[in-house]
Amino acid sequence: STQSTWVDVINDVLKRFGSVVSEDHARLQDTLLRELGSPRLPLRKKAIVCLASLCMFTNEALFNTVVRTVLGGIETNQGENLRKYIQCCSAVSRTAGQRLGKFLERIIPLLVKHVGGGHFSEEEGDEVRENIIQAFESFVLRCPGQVAQFFQQIVNVCKEFLKWDPNYTYEDEDEDNMETDEADDDDVGDDEDMEQDEEDDISWKVRKASAKCLAAIIHTRPDLLDYLYQNLCSQSEPTLPDRFKEREESVKLDIFKVFESLLQASKFIQPNTREDDSVTLTSSYRLKVQPKPEVRYLIDVKSKIMKELKKCLKDKSHKIKAGGFAILKELCPLLGSHLEPDVPFLVTAVKDALLDKTSSASALKSEVLTFLKLLLISIPNPSCFRDHIGVICPAVFACISDRYYKIIAEALRVCGELVKVIRSLPAPAAKERTKALFDCVFSRLSTQDIDQDVKESAITTIGRILSFSGTLLSTEDVRKTHALLLQLLNNEMSRLTTIKTLSTLQSDVPVDPAILNSYLTEMCGFLRKSHRPLRQASLSTLRHLVQTQSDKVAPELYTRILEELSQLLNDQDLHLSYLALELSTAIVSVHPSSVKTVENSVLNRVVVLLKSPLLQGHALESVLALFETLSQHSTIGYTGLILKVLEATTGAFSKQVVNSVAQVTATLCINTKEENRDTTIRKYCDQLGSRREEEVILALSCLGEIGRQTDLSKYGNLTNGIRSHFDSPNEEIKSIASVALGRVAAGNPQRYLPQVLQDIQTNQHHRYLTLRCLKEMILVSSGPVPVLVSQFPQILPLLFQYTESQEEGVRNVVAECLGKMALMDPKYVLSELKAHYQRGGDHLNRATIITALKYTVVEQPQNIDAFLRVDIKDFLIASFDKKESVKIRRAAVLLLTAAAHNKPILIRDDLQNYMPSLYSETIIDKSLIREVNLGPFKHKVDDGLELRKAAFECMDILLDNTSAASLLEYLNDYGTFIANVQNGLKDENQDIKMLAHLMLSKLSKIPHAIVPLLTAMDDLSTTLGDTVTKKLKQNPVQQEKERHEELLKSALKATEALTQIKGSLDIQKFNDLYNKTIKGDKELRELLERIQKDAEKSDD
Repeated sequence: STQSTWVDVINDVLKRFGSVVSEDHARLQDTLLRELGSPRLPLRKKAIVCLASLCMFTNEALFNTVVRTVLGGIETNQGENLRKYIQCCSAVSRTAGQRLGKFLERIIPLLVKHVGGGHFSEEEGDEVRENIIQAFESFVLRCPGQVAQFFQQIVNVCKEFLKWDPNYTYEDEDEDNMETDEADDDDVGDDEDMEQDEEDDISWKVRKASAKCLAAIIHTRPDLLDYLYQNLCSQSEPTLPDRFKEREESVKLDIFKVFESLLQASKFIQPNTREDDSVTLTSSYRLKVQPKPEVRYLIDVKSKIMKELKKCLKDKSHKIKAGGFAILKELCPLLGSHLEPDVPFLVTAVKDALLDKTSSASALKSEVLTFLKLLLISIPNPSCFRDHIGVICPAVFACISDRYYKIIAEALRVCGELVKVIRSLPAPAAKERTKALFDCVFSRLSTQDIDQDVKESAITTIGRILSFSGTLLSTEDVRKTHALLLQLLNNEMSRLTTIKTLSTLQSDVPVDPAILNSYLTEMCGFLRKSHRPLRQASLSTLRHLVQTQSDKVAPELYTRILEELSQLLNDQDLHLSYLALELSTAIVSVHPSSVKTVENSVLNRVVVLLKSPLLQGHALESVLALFETLSQHSTIGYTGLILKVLEATTGAFSKQVVNSVAQVTATLCINTKEENRDTTIRKYCDQLGSRREEEVILALSCLGEIGRQTDLSKYGNLTNGIRSHFDSPNEEIKSIASVALGRVAAGNPQRYLPQVLQDIQTNQHHRYLTLRCLKEMILVSSGPVPVLVSQFPQILPLLFQYTESQEEGVRNVVAECLGKMALMDPKYVLSELKAHYQRGGDHLNRATIITALKYTVVEQPQNIDAFLRVDIKDFLIASFDKKESVKIRRAAVLLLTAAAHNKPILIRDDLQNYMPSLYSETIIDKSLIREVNLGPFKHKVDDGLELRKAAFECMDILLDNTSAASLLEYLNDYGTFIANVQNGLKDENQDIKMLAHLMLSKLSKIPHAIVPLLTAMDDLSTTLGDTVTKKLKQNPVQQEKERHEELLKSALKATEALTQIKGSLDIQKFNDLYNKTIKGDKELRELLERIQKDAEKSDD
């Protein structure tokens, strides 16, 4: 007894302070190894547990001694002695599994040999099997790389022992018999007869360990998904569905978890994806699910799965039922319409579960309601629910009256999905059902002091009812709903949800003018609040109501709204400015009389906004839309508006300000009378000869923007006046002049194009500027009717002449021209690019062609996408060849990056072919490092640095971009990815190191990357330790100090992110890095504390 107590104490000490007592490790280990021979079983088991804890902290020599002792014991012993060594191996694998990686080739065959348990009694055999399979689970989790070669053996063992139940015979029953009460009674009787025998049966532990090991394999190796489906869930091997008949409840739930893990690994969840073949997961969060190809196995065995699940859903245990519905919840987005034939049974099962009156049914009801919501979303055809609406509604309505708030909230969300089903019913039935649905939801919404989640769900659902079925409700019901929503709008806790709900109201839903104006008044007041989401929602909803209910809005409210929103117009929050400007435009459009208020309150703030160099994107587009609307209704006329706009150019102004003013000027010119436009154009033509550079820049920009939208060819000397600035000593004027000339020429390409092409050929001095002019012509002409396409046979040969130019600027402009032309005529231009690339020639030529392809990969869908999906592989594979020059390979990496960021589908299917080439570019190529003699000293120049940076940036895009993150899921090889991130950690370039640190932080948040990260933690600890302990040279300059601190912060952020991974601090090297190296150094500790505080603030 005393010895057992001391072993317990030592075990606790080792778990907490194992690294501190390193001097005693050898003595402790010798003592514990001796205790393995103790004749007392309890002491021996405690010694095994204590030895396993010690193995987390011992050095390599001591650990190797333990492993040799254990393996020798397994090889040479039998019976009880063999069992203790197997138990010891299993215990060590659970605490220090990653350290056993190098011994797996010897360990696993030994364990597989003894897993049959032939040397033991039945009970001892089950215990040995459990220990062996638990060891397999530890190896899978801790050593996924080293155990890979044994996966087939491990899966086979788990499959075999998932069915291990020697004391029970499973009889297959027909479904019809299963449904009869008589069969149920027989089963109960059989169970009672066997109850005594089952008390001594521990075979369930073997089945439980097998299930957990399979779950670990699915979690760590999603790349084996096809293999796992073939062996666990296919027509030939329906192992998992077959085991749904498991008799032990806890084991059955674990088997359910395995199947859920398999289903979760079978889909890609992509927020805001544009994939047409994806299935909406939830309407609230705009998530989409794209099934993986392996879902075909599910479809093949769907009938088998549903047959077994139907039995589970009739089980008396609420836990089993909840587990069955959890599986169905995962199946919904994957099978979608394939579940239509099963809807009648599922509806009945849902009804029975929701109407269960027992006190323990709360968790079950929550699971069932979530499933029902997903079922309604996943099956796009509402007609398959029509015949069952009479069953569904009463059950869901009963849940709305439940005592548990989570059930009520989920039931309300289900009601929101039922709205469309009810709307599809014949008119009389639809009206009746809508009334019943409305009454139920409205009564819950009217209840005082309800939970916040319930209140928000009720508000959202009542909004869906009004939006989709408002015309089926009585006038009184609509009136009292709006009155209640107005009350909720005054409540600080519910106003944001209410505002968002009001934004869904359709114009055909009647709203009382008094209530509508009260809505507008309240939301107008919210524009003064500091809560940004509230202001955003208020602006969006105000615009929606103004556009859909303008005939009921009191005119004086428009004035108040405009005065309030004018205070939001500044460059501190451009998104709010954009929303405010959109609202202003909507008000002027529906109520032209309010234009005076806009001119007095809004216009001056817009002019201030035009002075901001930050104005761009949606905010600038909204400014242009406002001026376009004002040009039709303004009281100060065209001249007054132009003068207002020009106020933005007073004083110092930047290039972006000139660009904004030019676009607004062009918008006003295009939307005014011919004489006003002519006056403005002639004014700017005269201004081209000004001696003031500011006036010339403004004139060039305005003429370019106007010329982009209308033909200016009647102004004869215009192009000569612009071209004269090609010789300006000011580089900015040269650049703006080339863009302006291109835009003007685009207004009449038939007249100007021949001259532009001739200038490119004959005027070498101005060739770069003229090429930029041609590029602008192509960009402007790439509208719905690309007018330049007919001239491509003339343009292409000319551009190909300069793909080998020694001037990088010329090559880049040529590449962009070629890329934009390919977007306009993909079949012709892409075939020419391919032919020109295959001809070979100078490496600069091929690099330019690859760069041109980069400009064809844009975010919006294009006609060229179908051609690129076929051809991009040939270009990339050829360009990644190590025989190619650095410029070609870098161009290929940039093309891959563009595709990953903008259009992942182009490279998804062949990603595994590109990644080895990409990874190879992350390694320093010493042949590309040369020495430059700088007189008294020599300087090393790395010609491969930019290529390496591009490779790491591409890898970062794979983690950073939401769509591209799914690419890495397709790749399913985080281990190799992390190994190459380590190349960045070891790189001498600081920018690359910091990029690698950033990738580590991102990887730490990806579930499938956790196990590979833990596997690589020793190496990561070494490289991160080298970075944080590196000292600056003596007498560093201030810039070097700042750069070094940035690098330290970057490394510490990565380290802090890794500490959030469960089990990371159990790895000795990483624990030492974090707790000794970093926290033991005052400077590093203070820096880490600052990082942690900043992280807490950002979370708040």
